[in-house]
Amino acid sequence: VNDNCDTDPDITHSDNLAAASCAGETIITRTWTVTDDCGNATSLDQKITVKDNLAPTFTVPGPVTIFKDENCDYNADPSITGNPTDVNDNCDPSPGITYSDVAVPGSCMGEEIITRSWKVTDDCGNFTVYKQIITAKDNTGPVITNISATPYSLWPPIHKM
Repeated sequence: VNDNCDTDPDITHSDNLAAASCAGETIITRTWTVTDDCGNATSLDQKITVKDNLAPTFTVPGPVTIFKDENCDYNADPSITGNPTDVNDNCDPSPGITYSDVAVPGSCMGEEIITRSWKVTDDCGNFTVYKQIITAKDNTGPVITNISATPYSLWPPIHKM
């Protein structure tokens, strides 16, 4: 600050707050005014953007095993395998929750290992990703039908069919 006569001019400011493009973000227009002893004043505006740069937090569901049905199909819906809990964000009261799955064959025929990536995103685009492992297994034993022996009885016992 420089004035031709006053070596210690008064400096004041006033703020005008405005909402920004996302929850938790604020734009402050700060007007600085410098006034000398004779009442001459000059004002300049400063734009300050307060941003949310903290990602949301959550607890990812733990590993889970689900079983395939008689057609070797399975249902890996989150209502069965679990949803994130303790979802929290510093500014956004309801961050968005999405997931995507990648399935690969497991160690035995019919087994699949699903890696579910849970993503929680706040209104300002900050996000956190955690992974959940879901194992889809076959737990139905084989079925034997139409079994018969020829002849169906042995007599006298000769220990041969």
